[in-house]
Amino acid sequence: MGYFDALAGGSFKQIDGRWVFYPWGVVGRGYVIPTEQRYVEIRSWVKRSLQLWLPLVVVMGILVGWLYSFALLPVFSLWYWSRVRRLAQELEPATQRLTVGESYRAQARGHSLPMLWLLELGSVAFVVAGGVIFALDPAQGLLGAVTVAFFGACAVAIGFMIRARLSGL
Repeated sequence: MGYFDALAGGSFKQIDGRWVFYPWGVVGRGYVIPTEQRYVEIRSWVKRSLQLWLPLVVVMGILVGWLYSFALLPVFSLWYWSRVRRLAQELEPATQRLTVGESYRAQARGHSLPMLWLLELGSVAFVVAGGVIFALDPAQGLLGAVTVAFFGACAVAIGFMIRARLSGL
């Protein structure tokens, strides 16, 4: 499995042998997927969406600026919301919610342990870089603080995934 497969995996879980799609992760309702074929189709759509939008936001942030990059988030959110709304009309609402632990364990299963360690090291490196920016350039203090907060949260989440992998999920 690849990186985007693992990310997509965090939006699904099985309940009583049936796949449930959680388009908003742990903060929203899930939808029971009636067939394995439909599950594959929806999961592929989620993966393709991530493959399109995540690199686009990052590349735009690098080339044009992060402020403009974040301006894409409402566009993506509206597009995603409209697609999910159409999908949800054909699916039955689930009674169980997705927990943070379930989502992270599903993502951990999709990543290899070396990849998780690489992601963890990268997150820690960005936390250090953000701390340096914050300490050495007061004019860029907000950027440093946001970098520390975001990648610190990533490091904690990836640390949970590493622990889950090491304990056998």
